Formats: sequence, structure tokens, C-alpha cells
Amino acid sequence: MSDWLTATIPSRPLGLARILIGAAAAIRAAIAWPVLMKLADEGTLKAPYFDWYPEPVAPLVVVLVVVWFLSAVLFALGVRATWSGLVLFGCLVFTLALDQQAYANHLYLMTWLVLLLVLADAGAGLGLRRPDRPAVRWPVFLLKCQVSIVYGFAALTKLNEEFLSGQVISGFVHGGLVDFPDLFRTEAVFVALSVGTVFVELFLAAFLWVRRFRPAAFAFGVLLHTPIVLLIPATGELLVFAVELLALYPLFLSTEKVKVIWDDDCGSCRDWITRFKRFDVLQLLDPIGKSEGTEIVDPTEVERSLHVVHDRVLTRGFAAIIRILEHLVPTLWVAPFLRLPGVSRLGELWYRWQARRRSCRVGYPDS
Repeated sequence: MSDWLTATIPSRPLGLARILIGAAAAIRAAIAWPVLMKLADEGTLKAPYFDWYPEPVAPLVVVLVVVWFLSAVLFALGVRATWSGLVLFGCLVFTLALDQQAYANHLYLMTWLVLLLVLADAGAGLGLRRPDRPAVRWPVFLLKCQVSIVYGFAALTKLNEEFLSGQVISGFVHGGLVDFPDLFRTEAVFVALSVGTVFVELFLAAFLWVRRFRPAAFAFGVLLHTPIVLLIPATGELLVFAVELLALYPLFLSTEKVKVIWDDDCGSCRDWITRFKRFDVLQLLDPIGKSEGTEIVDPTEVERSLHVVHDRVLTRGFAAIIRILEHLVPTLWVAPFLRLPGVSRLGELWYRWQARRRSCRVGYPDS
């Protein structure tokens, strides 16, 4: 177990998490500005944690937010990621301790995530003008555990009559970016949404770790966070919370290379491989020409359709395209929706149409 935790792993997924969480922290600094300035107003009732702690005053708030924003930007860019991350962590801790009214769950979560990213050497991957270097597994493992803790705890706190009755959700979906349809404002719908929310959170807490169910977990995560951001007020805070968690999903992806076996005699195929490599931010694709991959797939089969081998599973055609998109940025969060029966059927028809109109000499997928 000790060897497993101290082993090194590719750092690009960690670097992607750093970029997204750093960007979320910069957005959160802008959101914190009016809140902290209001706390600094002499007429605002203060609720300090400690008598000896500095009171929120306007000059202090200005310095705090500016440093917070700048350190978040530098952290996202990977500029001196350890030091900029520590400064950002300090700003978040200082804000949380400033006044009880400055507390927010997602801000508390961000504080821990930034600290864990610093411990994980999040600047090791996708740094600005710096080559990648391996990351140690144990802090990355703790970041993944944090995802399960958040979802699992959220689900358990909802296992009560008030939430499961639908009253909580019905009281929140007012005044968001999108209005909840009046047609669906019924008790049955809100009960279904409440039960579904608990189910999804429990599913995410457990099955992001399971390779077989990971695509479904990614899709459920998007389905959970998107309506929350759109339907509930305090959109900025909820967007930050969504980014914080969705940014950690790529850490759950398998580090095994996605072997893409393609027809290197086909110009159209070459164009598609070039497009895929352009978005291979995590560097998980391993394109193999048909002449090189004869031990895996018969070359005549490769002439008929694209093949992908990943996690000891062989897929072809549109299913192979889906598997590729599930490892590219930014499609990895939404590509699992292409697995839906109707969507995958339409996708396969599109793939066959594309194969038939190729400008190369080879054939097309079997009917």
C-alpha cells in the first residue's frame, strides 16, 4: 500500500484540475468583493470568531481581494504554482476566519482543494512554459477522496423527510437564470427530483472509482450540477462549486493509454486523428497506424472502421469515437451522453456515412 501511494503518476490531469480550480478561485474573489465590502461597513453587525482577529475594514478588504485574485490567476497559469497556491490558500483561510458571515461551504471546500493541489505539486503538469514532470499519487488520491466525501456527505444530510418530500427543492428553484416550468411544479415532480438527487450523489460518491460505471458517473455529475447552476439563485457561487468538483473528475480517468488504431493510408482518417490530437490535453491517446497494429486488429478490419483498445476492451466505429472523446478536453465531461441508445444509433449512422464518403481507396463499416 505504501508503494502504491508513493508511486508517481502522470501529472496532466492534476494540472488541468489546478487550472480550473484556480480560475474558479479568481471568479470567487470577484464574488467575495461586495460581500466583504459590506462587512467592512461600519453599520454592519459583525460576528467575529476571535476578539484578537483584525476587523474587516475597506483597505484590508481591497488588499485581500487583489492578492486573492492575482494569486488565483498565477496558480491557474502554473506560475510558481507552489508559492502562488500557498498565497491563495492563505487568502482563503484569512477570509474564512475574518467573520462568520464570510463562511460558505464551497469556499471552505476550495481552501482544502487548493492546499491538496499544492501538496500534490499541481504545477508539475500543464505549467506555463515548463515541461511536465510526474506527480506523487497520495495527494491525488486525497483529492479524489474529497470528491466522494462531498457527494457522500451531501447525500446523507438529505436523507430526511423534509428534503425527500420535495419542499426544499421547490423552495429553491425561483429566480435563477432559467425559470422552472410551471407545468412541472407538482409535488410528484419535486419528490422525484429530491430522491433522484440523493441517488445521483450516492452514485457519484461510489462509482467515480469504478471503471465500468465511470462514464455514467461523469454524465450524472453534469446532470446534477447544470440544473443547480441554471435554476437556483446565487449562480456565481453555485458555478464555482460545480467547477471545483467537475475539475477533479479527470483525476479518476485511467492512466492507461487509449490505443487508436487507424488507417494511415486514408487522408480523411489522418485529418480526424490530427483533430483528436489537438485536444489531447491529457496526452492519453496513442495513435497506431494499421501497419503497426497488426498484432491487435487485422489490417482489413482497420480499413473498414476505426478501432480503439483501452482497459482491455476493443471498440470500433462510433463507439470508438466516443471512447476517444471521453479522454479529450473539453469533451470528456459530456461525451458519455453519446452512449445513450438513440444518440449512439444516430452516431453510428453518421459514422457510416462519413466512412462511405471518404476520399481514400478503402471500404466502409459493415452493415
